[in-house]
Amino acid sequence: MSLLQSLHKATSTIPVVNTHCHHQESDFFKGMHLRRFLERSYVSWVAPVPEPESEAPLEKEWFERVRYNSYFLSLQKGLRTLYGIEEPLSVSTWDIYDRAIREAHTDTEWHLKILREQCRYQRIIQDSYWDPGSAPAGDLFVLAFRVNMFFFFHDLLVCDHNGNNALQVYDIGEPFPALSDYLVFLYDALKERKKDCVAFKCAIAYDRDLAFSDELSSDAGLCYSRLLSGNPKANDLRRVQNHIFFRMCEMAGDLEMPMQCHVGLGILDRTRAIHLLEIIEANSKTKFVLFHGSYPYLQDIYALCHNLQNVYADLCWLPLISPSAAERFVSEYIEVGGGNTLTWGCDTWCSEESLGALISAREVLCKVVAGKIQDGYFSEADGLDFLHGVFYDNAKTIYDL
Repeated sequence: MSLLQSLHKATSTIPVVNTHCHHQESDFFKGMHLRRFLERSYVSWVAPVPEPESEAPLEKEWFERVRYNSYFLSLQKGLRTLYGIEEPLSVSTWDIYDRAIREAHTDTEWHLKILREQCRYQRIIQDSYWDPGSAPAGDLFVLAFRVNMFFFFHDLLVCDHNGNNALQVYDIGEPFPALSDYLVFLYDALKERKKDCVAFKCAIAYDRDLAFSDELSSDAGLCYSRLLSGNPKANDLRRVQNHIFFRMCEMAGDLEMPMQCHVGLGILDRTRAIHLLEIIEANSKTKFVLFHGSYPYLQDIYALCHNLQNVYADLCWLPLISPSAAERFVSEYIEVGGGNTLTWGCDTWCSEESLGALISAREVLCKVVAGKIQDGYFSEADGLDFLHGVFYDNAKTIYDL
């Protein structure tokens, strides 16, 4: 057995704490078929599935568009592993895959059995962005509370990219009269969610840039007042949001709740991780968990982890975006960031794709660790400890599980 094979065998026995997931409710999986499954996968970001709700096979042109894409190939790994299908997914094998998915999901617990038995997840940190702070039933899931809605507070009709607004979600009929009142409400809301959540999650990079600079309370209060008056200056909303996020991160530190941050891809206007430097430095008591390797700006994570003790990195999504980028990230992160600050989450909606993401992550990590062992960078025992940390130990420590 080769070193790489030995590492793969070892990682297959490690229980997994999946640190980031968007798993769908059980009703979604009733009557599941291949086309619906593809609609709710990352592959549809590359090539949207036409005619939603249709059950007809996709055309050859669609498969030509995705056949080399890493989202598609990772998803295919999960499906072939689960259903024992030797042939790749294509127009000619559509019915084989579709039939296997339909038959398996006649068991209404199948989507959870995959997570427990095939993926060996011990805990899944769930981010239900469509209903912040909720999760599918069962003790497998623990909660991350998405906080984007708190950046939208001055108008009942202005929502984040998920359609959420703090005033709507909390059934508050009108904006708070002063920013100080809103901040009291914000702290109480976050403190309440500490009872049933293990982290806060900020994905504001899909709504605005991450170049947050702190604002004086008095200045932010004036900006807020102008917003309520209907006669704001050009940057008033941005300045109030800046102030709110600084205070929110302070609150997270006070409540001892990690702040998970989506960095990298998003609106791509100053959404790289380095733009969070000021707010991370200002909140040394807060754990900042930076997602996705800040792809494509991988070096930002190394630099932040090198200089700051309250920065952690999560590999979620990166092996799906680009396995080769994930390999570069892990290799350099080992050297710069240390071994006990890296975690992994599937960042998917459906169980089959979650398994594919796990397989891809194992391939990336084992390949990098094998190379480090062969180069004499560390021992095989060190490599196994590192892998166990990424998939299990580090997350238990960071999120106090």
